[in-house]
Amino acid sequence: QMMRRPYSTDSFRDLVARLRATNPEIAISTDLIVGFPGETEAMFQRSLAFCEEIGFSRMHVFPYSPRRGTPAAAMAGQIPAPVKAERSKTVRKLAATMATAYHQRFVGRTAEVLTEEQAGSIWSGLTPHYVSARFKLDGGAANELKKIVVIKADDKGISGTLAEI
Repeated sequence: QMMRRPYSTDSFRDLVARLRATNPEIAISTDLIVGFPGETEAMFQRSLAFCEEIGFSRMHVFPYSPRRGTPAAAMAGQIPAPVKAERSKTVRKLAATMATAYHQRFVGRTAEVLTEEQAGSIWSGLTPHYVSARFKLDGGAANELKKIVVIKADDKGISGTLAEI
């Protein structure tokens, strides 16, 4: 409400439920600003709980920074920089945990990867779920679709071996 967004946590929760009912593997990401003027510790904890409830596949976390001439820059309750930094760190840790959990869903399964970059014999690319993937392949070219068997997942993405065709 303080940021004047045209949606609420309830409407967002309902939208996510509808999307996941249609596609359980859907990747849902968000941007989160921490330390907006007036944000109390209780508000921050509610935001953390909401993020955990939703289980985002990816999060971009930013500490609020005032911009001259905006209403928020003149608001009372500016949050000290060390508090914003600590809150950002806390959310990023949760984001890494949630990303790992999302990526773990793909371990043991076959994933299609659009090749993007090569470093030696290691290719990286993205899956249709916007998950970063790495695998070994001698040769190949950018913008090719390859299938891999996912053997490992972490907060950065997945890795695997080229699937037998």
